[in-house]
Amino acid sequence: MALVLTAFDLVVRTADLPGGVEAFARKVRNSTFCTDGSLARASFMNAGDREQFAASLGLPPAALARTDQHRHATDASWLACGRYAGTDAVWLRDGPREPLVVPVHWRPGAIAFHSDDEVQEHLEFLGRDGNVEVYRDRRTGQKVYTGRTQPPLSPVEQERLEGLRVRANELVGPFLTRREKPSFFEKRTIRKGVALLEEALATVADQWPMLWTLGMSLRALGEEEAALPPLRRAYELNPGQPDVGREYAAQCMRLGMAEEGVRVAREVHARFPEDAGLQANLALALLIAGAVEEALSVGQAALVRDPADRITHGLVEYINKVKTGRLPRPTRMPGM
Repeated sequence: MALVLTAFDLVVRTADLPGGVEAFARKVRNSTFCTDGSLARASFMNAGDREQFAASLGLPPAALARTDQHRHATDASWLACGRYAGTDAVWLRDGPREPLVVPVHWRPGAIAFHSDDEVQEHLEFLGRDGNVEVYRDRRTGQKVYTGRTQPPLSPVEQERLEGLRVRANELVGPFLTRREKPSFFEKRTIRKGVALLEEALATVADQWPMLWTLGMSLRALGEEEAALPPLRRAYELNPGQPDVGREYAAQCMRLGMAEEGVRVAREVHARFPEDAGLQANLALALLIAGAVEEALSVGQAALVRDPADRITHGLVEYINKVKTGRLPRPTRMPGM
């Protein structure tokens, strides 16, 4: 099938979406989402919005396709674009084009496309009205409106935010996965990093790497409840990153949120079935939720997958002791 192109389009194969096409659709903040089951597409009125959206997906570059209407070109070898059914469209290379799929509210000719060069040459910027940029076409005198789905960032602002992110990572990085509790002075260092992350996220709220780092930093400070929302949001934005899912599930277990911990641990293990560590995490979540028999079965399967893992050995022994009544069943992550 073919998907209609509108302006600055981003196309992905649905099979490459770790959270499924429904999760992708929820991230599209305008009404341009459409899918034929094999491809999914979102469209933006300028390249900057498209790139910010692409970055928020957390997918490898090879999984993303950008299209150029003017040249009927795409940067992905698995995609083809051109004229079909009287409009610009995109389809899987060597795949069928029938029928043309369009967004619910799409109408032919409803949107005028302008290249960056045309904007510079013919359009005069008048100002902003909420999330809409207003221009005047010097050739006709008519106003032209451009909807923004992401906050426009100047190069200076982008550089500032990147500087905040880098400095924050330098401060908090050594403490994110360390088991020892930070000292008083180390906590002061982490809090400085947290403040930098929060400053950046006040401008770009949906940047999953910064959200993940913020959640892990708050955990290092012992602020377990506060760590949950940023880790949850990071997982919503990028469910295909194993460490993001691992740590959100772990945070649920640390807080005794058994049902949510099992749900997330199952999802992450299903995406990465060969990862023995994620399988062991699922076993622990099941134990906390009270599914002791399944926890033991999953833990033993993880041990078969990686017999040298001492942590999984210890987990299976722990589950066996709970099963035989030698230890009480934990209601949150042991040691919490």
